[in-house]
Formats: sequence, structure tokens, C-alpha cells
Amino acid sequence: MKKTNFWIIAAVLCIVSACSDNTHTYQLSGKLENCNECTVYLMEMQDAGVKALDTVVADKKGNFKAKEVLNEESIFILQAKNDYIMLCPKAKEKIKINGNYTDLASTYSVQGSDESSKLKLLNDKQIMTRVALKNMSEQLAMMNIDDGPQIRKSIAEKYKLLRQTQREFLINYINTNEGSLTTLVALYRNMENSPLIDPIKDFDIYVKVLKGLEKKYPDNKNTENLKRLVADIQSAKQNNPAN
Repeated sequence: MKKTNFWIIAAVLCIVSACSDNTHTYQLSGKLENCNECTVYLMEMQDAGVKALDTVVADKKGNFKAKEVLNEESIFILQAKNDYIMLCPKAKEKIKINGNYTDLASTYSVQGSDESSKLKLLNDKQIMTRVALKNMSEQLAMMNIDDGPQIRKSIAEKYKLLRQTQREFLINYINTNEGSLTTLVALYRNMENSPLIDPIKDFDIYVKVLKGLEKKYPDNKNTENLKRLVADIQSAKQNNPAN
């Protein structure tokens, strides 16, 4: 065999090996109740929305399994029938998810991914907040005319406390998880379409999250997106000193 041919074959083998290893992949598996060959969708959160990545079909008993390519660490969405959960996998992780297909966010468990487990903490807190808001709404709907003013005042106080509690939880989460991509989810969390961490008033928190990500993920697209946002906020603050 000619020496030139040997090096060509060696190069091809290296390429094939690189494509077939697990360096840049992770696995998803689990079982979903109320799922008979149901379908779940994997998407990636991006600056302009979400990007569809894969469709996974479970078997008749709700078991599913998939191997996914991970170009860089990011926040992913697993969409079920009525809702979704968030994941933040790392290369080589084997993530196991169990839950109810018709009510995934409220019932799921996750194993094999520390960052995805952190996202479940944020998910569970949000679920509790939604339940509390629903209870307040039901109280308002059931009140009679005589008790109206008193109930409205009571619910207004509960709402204020709920919002403050949620906000403090998110800030504490950011402070204790510096450098985690999951802090982005906490940073952008809303309550009834109103940001719990305001980009203008809480600009220092945005800067804190950015510094943590720049240290751990300097070249990640999520870091770059936040860097642009922080620059825009800073520019807005300079143009409007009153803020």
C-alpha cells in the first residue's frame, strides 16, 4: 500500500469515528402515562423563539427513547400534549423523564441531568404560583356584593405577597446558580405577562447573570444574546436617566 493511500484511509477512519462517538450527544428516555404511541416534540429555545429539532414517538406503553446531537449547551423544550417542560442537557448525559402525557409539567420527574433538575425547581415554583393565581381568580368569581370590597382588598394583598415571594425566589436562585444557563429562565420569568425581574430597575441582576455566563460559556450563543440585550438596556438607561 502506498504511503499516501494509508494517510487518506486513516483520515477517513478518524472522521467516521468522530461522527459515531458520544462526545456531542445525549440520550432521552422515559415513560409517559396516558400515552399510546403518543408524540413528543423536542425544540430549542432561541432568541427569536423556538426551533424544532426532533419528533419522538413512544410505544404503546408510553416508553420512548432518543439520541440527540448537542452542538452547544442550551435550553431545550420537550412538548407533550397540553404543556411542556424545559431541559438543559450536557454531552454524554442519559436523561430519564417520567410523567403524565396529558399533564407533563405538573407530574414529571427527571434524572441524569443536574441542570435539568434545576429547571424542575423553577417549573415547580411556577406551577405553585399558577395554582395560587387560579384560587384568587375563583375567589373573585364567587364573592357576593356585600363582601366584594373586603375580598378584593384581601386578594390584592395576597397577590402582592405572591409576586414578592416569587421574585425573591428567582433572585436567590440566580445568586446560588451563577454561571448556569438555567439562570436565564429565572431572569426572564413573568407573572401574568409582567416581568418579575425588571430589565431597567433590576439592571444589576441582568449584569450579574451575564458575568456568570461570560465566565463559564463565553462563546455560547445564549451568552451573546444576553450581552446584546444588556447593551441595549444600558443604552436605554443612558437615554432616559429618569429610569
